[in-house]
Amino acid sequence: MGSLCNKSYIERPNPRRSTKRQTYTVSIKSLYKIGKILGTGTFGIVRIGRPKSNPNHKVAIKTIDKSLVKNLDKMRVEVEILVGLDHPNIVRLYESFEDDRYFHIVMELCEGGELWDSILSKGHYEEKDAAEIMKKILRVVNHLHKTNICHRDLKPENFMFDSKEPDAELKLIDFGLSQKFGNKGKNMKTIVGTPYYVAPEVLKGSYGFLCDMWSVGVLMFILLCGEHPFLGKNQGELYSKILKGKYEFSSSQWSKVSTQAKDLISKMLALEPKHRVTAEEALKHPWFGFTEANKIHLNPTIVDSLRNFKISSNFQKEILAYVVNELTHEQIKDLKEAFNSLDAQKNGFITLSDFITVLITSDDSPKIKEIEATFHNLDFNQDGKINYSEFLTGTLATKNIINEEKLWSAFRHFDPNGTGKITAASLRSALKRAGKINVDASQLISEVDYDQDGEISFDEFRRIVQGR
Repeated sequence: MGSLCNKSYIERPNPRRSTKRQTYTVSIKSLYKIGKILGTGTFGIVRIGRPKSNPNHKVAIKTIDKSLVKNLDKMRVEVEILVGLDHPNIVRLYESFEDDRYFHIVMELCEGGELWDSILSKGHYEEKDAAEIMKKILRVVNHLHKTNICHRDLKPENFMFDSKEPDAELKLIDFGLSQKFGNKGKNMKTIVGTPYYVAPEVLKGSYGFLCDMWSVGVLMFILLCGEHPFLGKNQGELYSKILKGKYEFSSSQWSKVSTQAKDLISKMLALEPKHRVTAEEALKHPWFGFTEANKIHLNPTIVDSLRNFKISSNFQKEILAYVVNELTHEQIKDLKEAFNSLDAQKNGFITLSDFITVLITSDDSPKIKEIEATFHNLDFNQDGKINYSEFLTGTLATKNIINEEKLWSAFRHFDPNGTGKITAASLRSALKRAGKINVDASQLISEVDYDQDGEISFDEFRRIVQGR
């Protein structure tokens, strides 16, 4: 995520410019300065970018040439899936743009390299370090499956570290082959995935979400020994071995690996899906016992922030969501750990029971009704659970980062043409780019339009953020 370093000059909107008949059809180049190429693929390229509203914040911009894509709807599904995901170990999608020729996806920038490159440089991971990596991967997969998404292409190349720092976070970055599933009894049919990681039932053309757990088993095997469990002189021989499900812990490296680690791999590489562990079950495996810390009590400052947090309007919620997207790894490290400690089921959500269990045992225990009120206040979309972004928003007060510079950056995000006013049209455009097509922008404006002129000035914007 981007830096919030102070700028030497803050460009302020011109409040005198008229907003009448403004269409707010904006291009990505009008909002972002696009820089060097980070990588190339079959359908496009990934470049570094900086929002013009906050040049200190770096992002990754994935540009896809629509003429090279046979099914544009599948491309849009990837964006739709990313919009709906919210997890500490999944790359964040900020917004997307589409014009006649290109589709642009603006995402969180990960500069620490692929997990695959890390494996190659190390040869293999030591068991304790591998357990920490696997715990994060399994948390992601559990989150996907609990939200009815099958990834279908889990491999080390699709996980990246967000920075080059030793404590960098691991992020799942690619959802190009992901598929939503509803009725678990209805199997998927399309044969997709990367050959070395594909599950046997996928090759047979009828499979469910547990195909992901096979891929995770292959990934864990590679983490611990640096080799693939299934190899062949050609693709036919490789697939034959996968369909038989036969592999061996034969290299000398495996003599140094615990029986529990091998047992977990075996449970994930079970040939029959019905005998394969789920991500939730895998996270409870004894192998993770030596990596699990004792029960974590939340920092009192975080607890106070959660108790005192109030949302006064839906527009305030959207502004704070933008601010959360620009928090740095350093700013949210302790918050991420607090979120994970509250997430008892390790599925990327905090339930009311999770919330009560932690807060009621703190030194300054609030009453149950107070905890319930706090929980429902944080549950913005009222779906009965607190997701990662909602939690971060509720703890923003602990960081004291919403200064004048941050206010202007957020204001310009919703006023991309620099008119000095946020209108329903400009707000609707910003929400649409973020994938929030069902939010009524006019209603959001009317809730906080103090002078009832149909527009939001910067002074009104400041009052919204302050909850007044």
